[in-house]
Amino acid sequence: MAGARILRCNPFVEGGVDKVPDHFMLKRNPATKDFVYLGDGVIVNPNDPKYLKKEIELILNQYEKELKIVDAPIINAFDQLKLMVDVEEQSVAQLSDQYVEMNKKKLLSEGYYPDSAELESSVSLRLFKVIKNQKSHSYFKHIHPSLIDKEVKSGDSVFCLIDEDIGILDSNSPELQKEFILKRGVTESDLKEKTARLVDYLLVLKQKDYDGH
Repeated sequence: MAGARILRCNPFVEGGVDKVPDHFMLKRNPATKDFVYLGDGVIVNPNDPKYLKKEIELILNQYEKELKIVDAPIINAFDQLKLMVDVEEQSVAQLSDQYVEMNKKKLLSEGYYPDSAELESSVSLRLFKVIKNQKSHSYFKHIHPSLIDKEVKSGDSVFCLIDEDIGILDSNSPELQKEFILKRGVTESDLKEKTARLVDYLLVLKQKDYDGH
């Protein structure tokens, strides 16, 4: 079994989390195939909210002093975006049904909405093109391929899809998306409930810390 596990390490396969199973098996442990390694020994299961809340405490303790805690209700996503950049709203109708459904499923899987019924009644998707000027110049330096590119044929432009309550769902500017999350902050309720918004915030802090080394 040890030999089989070694052969499943990089560069032979894609990699990922593969905890030692309770009983003998040569294949990858199916119980942990969806787990995500966040570094520093922290492994989370995005499909198990209780497990996620427990494990996220480790990261929270590490970055607690760097949190931007804001008063509830948290600022509307569109208002936050306008504070950062100038934008032109685009028609959401140009987006494919498949792309829209994919983003909705992402919101459900990450725990932003409890079920499909509430998602459909609450979700508010808006599409924006960022105007390139001095205010937004830094976000155009590292445009990264994203699914949104195929939807809007972005070229050298920056686009972002937002849900007014949740935030930026997709963008071809990772820097814009990360700074958006950090500037918007989290509430005391997010800290108490270990919400999906808090998880996203902590992951950005961790990535920022990693990039700085």
